[in-house]
Amino acid sequence: MRAYFDGQAVLRQGRWDTAVRRFNAALDIDSTFAEAALGLSEAAGWAAIGDEGRGSRLAWANRDRLRPGDRAMLAVLLGPRYPGVSTMAEMIAAAERAVRALPDRPGAWYYLGDQYHHWGAAVGMQHARQLAVRAFRHAIELDSSITRMSPHAEPLTHLFQIAAIDGDTETVRRFSPPVPAADSGPGSFAWRAAWFFHDSAAIKAIHAHFGQGNVNGLEGVVTRSIEDGLPLDDAERAVAALAAQATTEQDRSHAALERYLLLMSEGRPAEAAAGLQGTKSVYQGITGELYWDGDSAQARATARAWAVRADAPLTRIAGELSGQFWNICWVERWRLAHGELGTVSRALARLRSPVPMVHDVADSTRTAEFGTLCADILEASLATIQRKPDAGLLVSRLNDRLRTVPPGWTDGDNLAVARLLEANGNIPDALAAVRRRRFDLVSVFLSTYLREEGRLAALAGDTAGAITAFQHFLTLQAHPEPARAPLVEQVRAALARLRAG
Repeated sequence: MRAYFDGQAVLRQGRWDTAVRRFNAALDIDSTFAEAALGLSEAAGWAAIGDEGRGSRLAWANRDRLRPGDRAMLAVLLGPRYPGVSTMAEMIAAAERAVRALPDRPGAWYYLGDQYHHWGAAVGMQHARQLAVRAFRHAIELDSSITRMSPHAEPLTHLFQIAAIDGDTETVRRFSPPVPAADSGPGSFAWRAAWFFHDSAAIKAIHAHFGQGNVNGLEGVVTRSIEDGLPLDDAERAVAALAAQATTEQDRSHAALERYLLLMSEGRPAEAAAGLQGTKSVYQGITGELYWDGDSAQARATARAWAVRADAPLTRIAGELSGQFWNICWVERWRLAHGELGTVSRALARLRSPVPMVHDVADSTRTAEFGTLCADILEASLATIQRKPDAGLLVSRLNDRLRTVPPGWTDGDNLAVARLLEANGNIPDALAAVRRRRFDLVSVFLSTYLREEGRLAALAGDTAGAITAFQHFLTLQAHPEPARAPLVEQVRAALARLRAG
C-alpha cells in the first residue's frame, strides 16, 4: 500500500518514471492489485522507461476488482475495445463516460481534455480546442496543487499551447516557464512564450543555447513552429541541433526524418528527398507524392519495389499479412493516381479477405480494419474515376467511416476523400474533411491541408477561413524550391483577391 500511495502521489506531479517504479514495486508484492496496475498503465503511457505492457495486462485481467469508476478510467487508458483497437470517436466517448462516473477526479477531466485536444478536430468536432480548455481548467480546479508541484504537467502544457494559438495573454503569462539558464538548452515552452510576447532578448538568449536543447524540447520547437504558423527559422535551428547531437544510427535516422518533415512543410521536396538517402519513412515515397507534392521519381521507385510483394500471392503467415496489405494498399493508390486501373479489382478482393485471429488480437484487428478501409478508398476512387452511378454513395460512406477510424490512420486519407467529395460536387463536405486533422503530433501533410482548406473555403464562401489557411500556408512556404514557386505564387494571388473583397 505504501508503494501504491507513493506512486499515486508522484503520478499527480507528473513524475512518470518514479511512478512506474513505485507501482511496479506494489505489483511485485501482489500482482492482482488492480488499482496499482491501473496506475502503472497510466504512468507508463508517459514515462521514458515504460513497463512493456505489464500494467495494462494486469489491470485488464483484474478489472472485476476495480470500482465502476476505475473501470471507466481503464477503458479510457486502454480503449473500450481492448485488447482490440478502438477508434478516435470511441476513445472520446469513453473519456466522456469517465467524467460522468468520476466527476470529482481531476485525472478523468484531464483525459477528456487530452482526447479533445489531440483527436477532437480529427473526428469533425466543432470547437474541439475550446472543449479541451474547459476540461483542462476543470481538472486544475479540482487539484490546484498541480500548478505548484508540476508546472510541466500535461493539463498545463496543453492549456499553454492552446492559449498561445488563441492569443490568450493572461494564460500564456501565467504558465510561462522562465528563459533557460546559460548552461541549458531551450524548452519549447519558454521559446514559445518568448515568441508570443515578441521578447527579442529572450529569443536571442535561447538561440545561443539551441545546441544544448534536449530532444523533446527541440522537437517541440519544430512542431509548434509548423502547427502555430510561425516563421521556420527556429525550426531549422532545432533540426540542425538534433542532427549535431545524434550519436547512434537511430538518433541520426530520427534527426533525418525531422529534417525531411520540415523541408516538406517548407515546400522543398527535392531537398527533402535528397536528405533521406538510406532512411525509410512512411511519409516519403508514395505518400509524399500523393499528399505532399513530393518527389515523383522517388514515389515511382517505391511503387515498383513494393509491387513485388504487393502482387505476390497472399501470405499464409498471419504476422506478415499486415505488411503485405500495406504494400498492396499504397501500390494500388499510386497506380490509380497514374491511371493504371487493371489490378484494382483484384486488390479490393485481397484487402477484404479474412484475417486470421492470432494471439495478438490488436494486431489482427488492426490488419483487418486497415485492409477494408484501404479497399473502401480504392473502390470509391475507382468509381469516381470511371464516373459510376454509385460513386457519390461510395464516397459518402467512406467519408462517414473516416470519422470513426483508429488514431493515426487519416494522415492522408482525409485529403483523399476531400478530393473525391469535390469531384462528386460536394464542396461543403470536402472542406469539412480537410479540416479534420489531428493536433499537437507530427505535422504530416499540413501544408497541403492548409492549401486545400484555403481553396475549398473560398469556394464555399468562407472568406475568413480561407484567408487564415492561406496565410498559414504562405508562412510555411516562405522560401520554396524554384519548381514549387509558381504554385506558392498562385496561393499568394488568391489571398490578395480575398483580402481585396
